[in-house]
Amino acid sequence: MKKGFTLLEVVIALGVVALLLTSFLTVFGPATAAVQRGTSTDEAERLSESLNQSLQEYNVNDPTATPAGELSPFEIAFQNLSNIQTATSIGFLVFDYQANPASLDGRQMAPVTEAPAGEILRANDTFTHQTIVFDQSQATALARNYLEAAKNQVFLVQIKQLVYSNDGELMESDSTGGLTGMRPDGGGGYTVYASSSMPGGTGIYPEAVIAYQANFYLLPSNDPLYISRLTAEVVAEKLGSPVFSRNMAVLR
Repeated sequence: MKKGFTLLEVVIALGVVALLLTSFLTVFGPATAAVQRGTSTDEAERLSESLNQSLQEYNVNDPTATPAGELSPFEIAFQNLSNIQTATSIGFLVFDYQANPASLDGRQMAPVTEAPAGEILRANDTFTHQTIVFDQSQATALARNYLEAAKNQVFLVQIKQLVYSNDGELMESDSTGGLTGMRPDGGGGYTVYASSSMPGGTGIYPEAVIAYQANFYLLPSNDPLYISRLTAEVVAEKLGSPVFSRNMAVLR
């Protein structure tokens, strides 16, 4: 009586299984990727509204701090958007994190990274999800604990101010010195307004709106060290095209 399988039979069986797996991945792999990208797009679209609101509420270099002085939402947004046009940072981090409404970290709900004694971290009704926006340069500093408490996906959002061309078409500004007026000045260029000129001073920003394009890139990791080392070149080469883009505006 024959017992077990011969080596040849085992090799043939393994080959058939490998062939079936390859066929399965070929057929369903692209569909799975499309579903994942669609989910990321939906999440980025939802977070875009939180981004626009957060830019008007607090300094994204330190979301836990109360803005100095009596600044209007427009003035806070001006400073955030102006700084990102000049800083070494390459964009904003936007994500949901698990928060404890009963505990504050400055003006934000404190991130929850460990379960309090006697409680279950992921099944506690007293915790909530809160959206926060950080400057990417703060990944290993102020944003570290929030990234560790991140829920779902973390996005890097690159911002480009939108201005009018000489022909009246909306286009991306190429200014690296800060926000500019939305229309060309008398010399055909664009007047730059530094964040220090808002409010007060001789360089008051004259516009009633700041228009910008927000490009959302899905980050493969929420590790603070990885995020802190991102460069514009890495984003272009490794992250590909944004999963979501939207033209947005802040009104005075």
